[in-house]
Amino acid sequence: MRHRLLAALATGLALAVTGCGYPADVDGMLTDDWPALAEPALFTPAAGVCHRYAPRFDIGVADYKPVDCGTTHQTETLHVDAFDAGQVEPPKLGDPVLKSAYDTCDGKAREWLGGRWQDARLSLRVGIPTRRAWDAGARWFRCDIQQFVALHARDAAERKESLRGELTGESDLRLGCFDYEVGDEYIEKILPTLCGIPHLSEYVGTHTATHRTYEAMEADHDGLDRACRRIVAGYAKVPDDARLADRAGWFYYQPDPYEWGLGDRAVRCFVDQYGREMTRSVRDGGDAALPVRY
Repeated sequence: MRHRLLAALATGLALAVTGCGYPADVDGMLTDDWPALAEPALFTPAAGVCHRYAPRFDIGVADYKPVDCGTTHQTETLHVDAFDAGQVEPPKLGDPVLKSAYDTCDGKAREWLGGRWQDARLSLRVGIPTRRAWDAGARWFRCDIQQFVALHARDAAERKESLRGELTGESDLRLGCFDYEVGDEYIEKILPTLCGIPHLSEYVGTHTATHRTYEAMEADHDGLDRACRRIVAGYAKVPDDARLADRAGWFYYQPDPYEWGLGDRAVRCFVDQYGREMTRSVRDGGDAALPVRY
C-alpha cells in the first residue's frame, strides 16, 4: 500500500505542475527530506503485573495487556530475567537453557510466595519472546505463577488478588487432605477437604524427578514409587521398611509433557489407606496415625 500511495502522490503532483517549473523551495524529490523511521523499540514485559488470561509460551507485544492484580485475572508475572546474550536460537520446550530459566523462576517464585509453590494448588510457567522479537534482539524470559482449578484439572483459575506472600502463613491453596474418585484404572478426580473429617488421602510432599526425558520419567513407575514411599515415611515419622506397605498406600501426580518441557520436575506424592477413610492428618503421627494393619 505504501508504494501505491507514493505513486498516486507523484502522479497528482505531475498533473498539477505540468507546463510549470517547481516553486523555489521545491526540489522535485519527494522523499529526500523525510526523517528516517526510528528503529522499533524492543518489547520487554514487566514484573509485578497480572494478566486476564493465561499467556502463550511465546509472547508478543500484541498479546501483552497487563491488568491490575485487584481485577479478575488468571496469571501473575513475578519476575522478568534474560537469557545469555550469546544464545542464538530461541529455546524450545525441553531445551536445557529453558530448564535453567525455569530453575531461576522456581527460586524467584519461592521468594515471591513465601514458600514452595509445589506445596500449593499453583503452577509455574515460563514465557519467552516471539521469533520475530527474538530475531530483533529480545532475550528476556518471564516467570508467571497461576492458581489452577484442581489437581486433576490444570486449567488456570480466576483470581482478584495478588499471590505475593500467599504462602507465608495459612492459605486455602496449600495442599492438605483430599477425597478422590477412581475411574476404570486411575484416580480421575482429587478434591480438597478438611483433615479433621473423614477423607481418603493427604499430600505428603514433592519429589524432584531427575530423568533426562519425559518418557523416561513416565516409564519409571518403580523409581517414582520408591521416592514417594520415602516421603510418606518421613512425613508420617514411621520406618521406611518392608512393613510400610502394611501401614499405607501412596500415589503421585507427575508433570504433563508441556510442564516437563518448560522445566517442571515436581512429582507430588500422596498417602492413602487403600480406600479406608482417615480422620486426622498423618503428619508426624507415627504408629498412631499409620498403624501396621496386616
